[in-house]
Amino acid sequence: MKYFLTFLTVMLLIVALATTATAADSQRGLINKATVVDEVVQAERPQQDDVGQRTVYPLARTKGAAMSGDFTIGVTGADYETFAQALTALKTNGMSGDVNLLVQADYNAVALGETFPITFYGDIPGSGTYKITVKPKTGETAIISGNHSSQLVRIDSISNVYFDGNNGTSNFNLTIINTGTIGTSGRSVLVVGGAQYIEFKNMRFRSAARSTVWRNVEVSGSNRENGGVKDCSFDNCLFYDNGEGIPEAHLYVSGWPTDPTVRVSVKNSKLYNFNGLGTFHGAAIMLRFSVENFTAENNEIYNEYSPTATETGFSGIWIGGSTDRIKNIILKNNIIRDLTSTVTGVIVRGIHITGPTTSTAGIAPENFTIDGNTISNIKAPGAVPLGIRVENSGLNFTISNNNISDIGGGGLQPTGIRVALSTASIHPTKNFRIFGNTIDNIHNSSATASWTIGIHVWFADSVYVYKNKISNISSSEARKNNVGIGCWGAAGKTFYYQFANNFISLPAASSIRSDFYAVGILDYSETPNIVDYYYNSVYIGGTNFDHTETSNAYDRWVSNTSNVKNNIFY
Repeated sequence: MKYFLTFLTVMLLIVALATTATAADSQRGLINKATVVDEVVQAERPQQDDVGQRTVYPLARTKGAAMSGDFTIGVTGADYETFAQALTALKTNGMSGDVNLLVQADYNAVALGETFPITFYGDIPGSGTYKITVKPKTGETAIISGNHSSQLVRIDSISNVYFDGNNGTSNFNLTIINTGTIGTSGRSVLVVGGAQYIEFKNMRFRSAARSTVWRNVEVSGSNRENGGVKDCSFDNCLFYDNGEGIPEAHLYVSGWPTDPTVRVSVKNSKLYNFNGLGTFHGAAIMLRFSVENFTAENNEIYNEYSPTATETGFSGIWIGGSTDRIKNIILKNNIIRDLTSTVTGVIVRGIHITGPTTSTAGIAPENFTIDGNTISNIKAPGAVPLGIRVENSGLNFTISNNNISDIGGGGLQPTGIRVALSTASIHPTKNFRIFGNTIDNIHNSSATASWTIGIHVWFADSVYVYKNKISNISSSEARKNNVGIGCWGAAGKTFYYQFANNFISLPAASSIRSDFYAVGILDYSETPNIVDYYYNSVYIGGTNFDHTETSNAYDRWVSNTSNVKNNIFY
């Protein structure tokens, strides 16, 4: 009996120690023990929500201590095999401090049975106070790869989520890639539902998003949850195709009418390989519907190829919406280059901003700063290639210190900067400051188009154009009007324009063709518009120039009362 009691005591002690070890393991969610995986971390399989967009992680059957510190995701020696296991543990245990999820090089989402989309949701206790950071394990390069028709990673109704691709020694060591071809590859990342304080640094985002879901990365308001996203930033990131197809848009930002998306920024990043082959106009950066306080700064935007097929065209940055306000936007020091098409009739533009035209379609875009950008090699045969365009409506714009060159490619009316109010718009195009821009080599090789223009202002009000340098506006085919600055004022309007201290130099006719028409300043402002031309210097050079036609430093095309004073025309 004595020996039996001793044996029973030892067995009870072993069971107690095993139970204690299992509970301790469950606090960190260790997955190298089958009992922990089956009984604790994955008590139930993750499920989709009612619309199949968000993964809902179940509570584990056993709750451990609140989590903080580093946790690895992968295979060899990792704390968790999948994000599903890690997020289940976070949801169950909560957070007592910042949590770092370190992705190992041997993490393979598909092989390990990851459930997509990987969802960071606001039901994690402590997530509003502490940070969740996802980054590669030190010294390793990791990839979150899989195929999902909507999105691979979803950040929804949560605060303080950070992704950083720096592995301790170099950047871009964490990639999120939605694989698959056009029509099957959705977004790499979606930020939605009132998420706030979301940050991406040193990351790679890759997708072939097209068709229904046509954005690589989307930051979007939602009427289902908490409205617009707040305080979301992308710094030193790479956005590009997935190698199987080309997306229509890389970064898409939108809000919700009652709660706009605000304070989103993309800086120091590269966005390349995009095309409008599908439902929507292609763009590296696209803003639509209720966005405020957005900044794009120090980015490089380009295509590595010339699309041989496209339907709706593409722009480096495309901003506009048929509803709701877009305001307080900064586009600064971006390089937009090599956007060319070989398809006739396709629109290609560096920066394109469009406002609504009808009374039921919201109000004009407002408070824009477009400063210090370099835009070059924009080509659109048979269409209208433009460096910067603001159309339909706009209010309070500063377009300054941009360098725009090599716009043309056989396009119709290639133009450096165009500000145009739609004749159908009831919203204003008003209060524009266009200054300090350098515009060079705007060229037209179309046999039919009749205009090539440096700066074109059309039916706008309170527009001030000054201290710009415009040169080499040229055509090489049919007789063209090559204009440094053109002002079109709508009949019956009392709009005000001022053009001052601009320098315009147009090339010699003999170097182009004998019937080349050059007009330094073309005044098409009809009465009773008020237009002042002061202190401009216009040079039209070359021998054998045909001055008997319409080649003039200043040319008034209609009867008006414009003030032309103290200019130098030669």
